This record gives sequence, C-alpha cells and structure tokens, in this order.
Amino acid sequence: MTGTSTETGRFLNEGQLELAQESKRRKKVSIAITAGVATIPTDCLVIHTIRYGSASLGYADLDQDKPTMDISTSTTDTPIKYAVLDGQILLNTLVTVTALSNTAVLFYTPKPATMTLDADNPELTNADTALIYYGRWKNYVEGEDIQEAAYWENEWYKKAEEWIQMDAELNSEPPQQQKTVW
Repeated sequence: MTGTSTETGRFLNEGQLELAQESKRRKKVSIAITAGVATIPTDCLVIHTIRYGSASLGYADLDQDKPTMDISTSTTDTPIKYAVLDGQILLNTLVTVTALSNTAVLFYTPKPATMTLDADNPELTNADTALIYYGRWKNYVEGEDIQEAAYWENEWYKKAEEWIQMDAELNSEPPQQQKTVW
C-alpha cells in the first residue's frame, strides 16, 4: 500500500465526513436572525429543518427561484422559505425582510471533529473499521493498484452500510405518540 501518514489522515477525515452526511445524529440550536439573515454554525454539515415559531421553513433554491424567493401567498412578515448563501441562512418573507429580527431553531447534522493527531479517535461512534477501509481504498487508488482498490472499495461500502444502520438505531427518534381526542 502506498501513501503517507498525511494522506492517510486526509482519507480518514474524508471517510468520516462521508459517513457523517448519512448519519442520523442531530443537533438543535437557537440561531439569531438579524435583518432576515442568520449565520450557519461552523460545525453544521447538513441543515435538516429550520423552525420559526411553529412553522417549518421550506428550502428555496436561489438558482431556481430567482429573481425572488417569494413563492407563497402569505402577506405576513413570518418567514416562509430559506436559502443558503456564503455561510448564511437567508430568510424570506413577502413583506419587508430587513425588519425581520428574531430567533429560529436550527436542526442539523454536526460536522465531526477533524482528526489531526495519530492519537485522535473518530468522533463517530464505532466507525473505526469503516474508516480504515476507506483509507485503504483511497491509498490503493492513489497508488494505482486497481485490483486492491476495487477490493477495499467494496469492503468500505459494506462497512459503511453496516455503520449507517447502526447509527440509525443509535440516533433514531422515538415514535410520535398518537394524540387521542375526546
């Protein structure tokens, strides 16, 4: 196998990010909104939901929704959609966005801590074997050993799938209880 410890460390971190994107881990934080804009936390990997009051905001793709994000028929200054641009969340209303200052709740998948030292452990629980397989695969790809690379790629995907299932069990949300109305 080829590769330096620096490359291997890079590959282990890449593998950890790949797994984290599939993770069911969630973090919930309150975010400050000033003039319709909120800063995305530095550890945010994937945004899942933004709640403003009792409403969940929809995502607006800036490329598809230009020149405005105004898609709803709402006439309030409650946000109806959000977009992401340059590390910020842009909230959209049909009236004046500049007056919108409040807080919202952001639910997201946190980015795992980067492993920089040989003694560092992955932040993702029980991901060690999958990450080693990812690192081996990528090292063989760089060393142009196609046969070994193909073997370790297959092993990586098997271990990744096992990890994703284990993660889903560890981080599953409890079932919602049906409300009974009298």
